[in-house]
This record gives sequence, C-alpha cells and structure tokens, in this order.
Amino acid sequence: MALNESNFRTKNSLPDMELIAEEQAIAIGRLESKLKKIEEQNEVLREKLRLCEEDCSLKEAEYIKKFIASDIRLAQAEFLLPFKRPHLSSQLGTDSGKVALSDNESSEIVHPALDFIYHKAQELIKSVKSEQQQSYDDLLAWKFTPDSASGRRLMTCFRQLLERNEGLGAINENDSLSKLESETKVQDSCIRECLKTAQDFNAALLESTVDLDGVQNSLFVLKNKLNKAENLIAALKASFFFHTYFTQCNFIFIFDNFTGYAEYEKVNPNQSDALIAAALATLSQQAMNPHDDDDEEEEDQGDEVAE
Repeated sequence: MALNESNFRTKNSLPDMELIAEEQAIAIGRLESKLKKIEEQNEVLREKLRLCEEDCSLKEAEYIKKFIASDIRLAQAEFLLPFKRPHLSSQLGTDSGKVALSDNESSEIVHPALDFIYHKAQELIKSVKSEQQQSYDDLLAWKFTPDSASGRRLMTCFRQLLERNEGLGAINENDSLSKLESETKVQDSCIRECLKTAQDFNAALLESTVDLDGVQNSLFVLKNKLNKAENLIAALKASFFFHTYFTQCNFIFIFDNFTGYAEYEKVNPNQSDALIAAALATLSQQAMNPHDDDDEEEEDQGDEVAE
C-alpha cells in the first residue's frame, strides 16, 4: 500500500502533469492538422463531384439530343422502309424473305436512351391520365340536384350566406349613412364658421373705412391748423421784426436828442430819469405782449375765411 501511494504521488507530480499536457497539446495539434487535411480532401472531392455533375448533365443533354435524332430517324425508317428484325434460329440461321439490318444500322436507329425516354413518357402519360380521372371523379362526386341531400345542404348554405351578406350590407349602409351625416354636419358647421368669419371681416372692413374717413378728416383739420400755425409764425416774425425795428429807431432817436436831454435836464432837473423809466416800461410791455395785435389779425382772417 505504501509503495502504491508513493507511485501515485510521483505520477501526479508537477513535471508529470506538464509532460501530459505537452503530449495532449501535441496530440491535439496532430488531430487539427489531420482535420485540415481531411477538409482539404473534402473540398477537392466536392470540386470533383461538381465537375462530374456538370459532365453528367452535359452528357445527359447530349444523349437526349441523340435520342431525339435517333427517334426521328427511326420514324423515318419505319415510314419509308418498314421491316422486322429477323428471328434467329439455331437450325435455319436467318429467315428468308426478311431484310436483316447490320449492327451499325441498328445502333444508329435504336439508341440506349430510347428506352429511358420511352419509360419516362409512359409514366408521365399514366400520371396525367390518373389526375384526369381523379378530377373527373371529383366532378361526378360534386354533381348534385336540388332534390338530393347534398343539394339541399348546399342551398341552405347559400341562403345563410345571402342572409349574412344582406346583414353585412345593411350594416355597411348604416355606417356609410352615419358617416355621411357626420360629414355633412361638419361641412355645415364649417360653412357657418366661414360665413361668420366673412361677416366679421366685412364689419372690420367697414369699421376700417370709417376710421380711414376719420383719419382723413383729422389730417385735413391738422393741415388747416398747420397752415394757421405757419401763418401765425410768419406774423410773429413780422411783428418781432417790427418791434426790433421800432426799438432801434427809438434808441437812435434818443441818441440823436441827447443834446435835447441835456437842455431838458437843465430846464427840468430830476424829471428826465422818470421819463426814461416810463419809456422803457412801455417798450418792455410791448415786447412781453406781442400777440395781441396778431390775435386780432388772426380773428379778422378767420372771419374772412368763414364768410
């Protein structure tokens, strides 16, 4: 027991495990290489199989062409030179009075593909005939009369279908009528809204025309006021020019009569200052109220315009 345990421990040591892993890796690599080779061989075999299939298809097409040509030649030969193959007997050899064909002629007329195509044609004809018979039997089975049970069942089914169709038609008609009614209501509401909008638009347009007339009247009044203001400005400018000219004339007059002032001072002492103050007060009052004369002139002009 002790020896077996020691052997087991030595076998399960780390170097042994590494060696086993390396051997497994080598074996896996060999298997993968073999697998690759097998896959390559499979690819080659597939290519060969494809080429063989192409070759077979070409040969089959060629054989079919040959069969068709041989069939045509056989039909022509049977039509022109009908004959029978001689029945060979062991005693007489060939029958007299019958034409025998050579092997080359028989190989040209009868081709191995003939039997294959003939059997295929027979199978196709049989299948077509069976399908035709089956369809004919089905038609016979479906043939009925109004008095038969199948006919009655079929008529009841027809009546049920007609009733269902009538019910569905009524439902569709009701749905279409309700839909049309809803659409007409919507259109009526839209037309009313359009009429209301048109009335509001006409009212707004009329109001805008009235406002436009008022604006035009206001512009006319403002234009008249502007003309009056321009006339007033011109009159004020004229009155201002007149007053400035008058004051200049007064100063010139005072400067010219300075000698008279001296003589007046000699004759009436202490009275010249009072006269000068009164004159200056009068001039200042006229300068402060220059619109009185202009207002009177404007009133006269307004009366003339009114007349």
